[in-house]
Amino acid sequence: MDRKKTQNNDGPINQPSGLNEHADNPSFLNLFDLQEIQALQDAFSNATGVASIITDPLGVPITKPSNFCRLCISVIRSTPAGLKNCMASDATLGKVNPGGPIVSPCLSGGLWDGGTSIMFGENHVANWLIGQVLDEDTDLESMYDYGRSIGADMDAFTNAIAEVPRMKVEAFRKISEALFLFGKMLSRQAIQNHALSQTITTLETKEAELESKNRRLTELINALEDSNAELERFTYTVSHDLKSPLITISGFLGLLELDLSRGDQQSATASMARIREACTTMQRLLDELLELSRIGRLDNEPEQIDLEEMLRQVALVLSGPLDSVSGTLHLPSNLPNITGDRAKIFEIFLNLIENSIKYRDPQRKLEITVGILEDSSTPTFFVKDNGIGISPHYHDTIFGLFNQLDQRFDGSGIGLAMVKRIVEYHGGAISVYSEGVGHGTTFTFSLPGHNSCNC
Repeated sequence: MDRKKTQNNDGPINQPSGLNEHADNPSFLNLFDLQEIQALQDAFSNATGVASIITDPLGVPITKPSNFCRLCISVIRSTPAGLKNCMASDATLGKVNPGGPIVSPCLSGGLWDGGTSIMFGENHVANWLIGQVLDEDTDLESMYDYGRSIGADMDAFTNAIAEVPRMKVEAFRKISEALFLFGKMLSRQAIQNHALSQTITTLETKEAELESKNRRLTELINALEDSNAELERFTYTVSHDLKSPLITISGFLGLLELDLSRGDQQSATASMARIREACTTMQRLLDELLELSRIGRLDNEPEQIDLEEMLRQVALVLSGPLDSVSGTLHLPSNLPNITGDRAKIFEIFLNLIENSIKYRDPQRKLEITVGILEDSSTPTFFVKDNGIGISPHYHDTIFGLFNQLDQRFDGSGIGLAMVKRIVEYHGGAISVYSEGVGHGTTFTFSLPGHNSCNC
């Protein structure tokens, strides 16, 4: 028995019924724990006094050799003829034999060797080889003759042969039979280990899928909670903000009726003006709520957008308000083209720049800068002003529905909520930064691209 290449071309050993057909063919190392197998091999070798090793079907060692004798390793194999005979002997031991172990004297010196195959279904995955024992009845002179015939160093040959374990051939056959039973046991264990491995892999996959679904469910719950909070604010607005103009209208209708009955034309005209103003306020709120509800539902087809041209159009639309406050709008150059809903992205820049105009600081000349962050992996833009600024206390709530920056200014509190939805509709995110009141404000938002979400 040696550690070089072996061959196999026979059928499988006996397998448990129904367990001999498999689509894949894992290696021995995929089926067993190598340390446990090594410990089993070492214990078997120490208990029986035989040399032992496990190889793959081609004869490449899998385990470390146990109790290998010096005669085979260092003396016989050191000669070309001895090595050739060792390889021929191992080729015989490496064959698959379903009926029992292969037991035969080694062709290289006459020491007895045995072997059994380890199978995975019909697949030959390993050989367990034992041997390097000397029959107690062997004529040593014939072995010396063999040593001389292969050109071995006879002094080394004589000393090494004295170290070889001796036993009756019948005793070695019984050890080989025990080895065969071990081989059958390992073959069955290979099937069970593979099935267990597949079960574990399936469970791990299902566990990963469950974790992913749980994360998604958590995201949906959080989104639902956010939607519920937004719905509560919406309900409050419907019951309060929309109710307020109605109360105004109702009150001034009563005054108008009284004015008309008295013939007080001047007072009647004032009452009608207040009624008209309340109707305008209600109409603006309703229009903005309708526009907010349309985001993500009435899609425009995504298209390539020339941002430089779009910003020039925004500047043209806002030229009147900017001139009225002597403000300056700084626009960037060399902007990338992006893909998205042209009308919605126009609304983002228009709304944020309008905010900067509305919340300007009257103590200094208004400066608004639009730009792009150069070191960002996705197109990320900013709108920066030197206006009145925003207290950090409101940074987390400013994008909610009906949250106005400053109650002193006219507005519905819908604009920034609309901007946030448009940005998220395009797969991006928006944030606000301000050191506080009096320090200006910077809105930063990314626009990775259009998506199909129903915001």
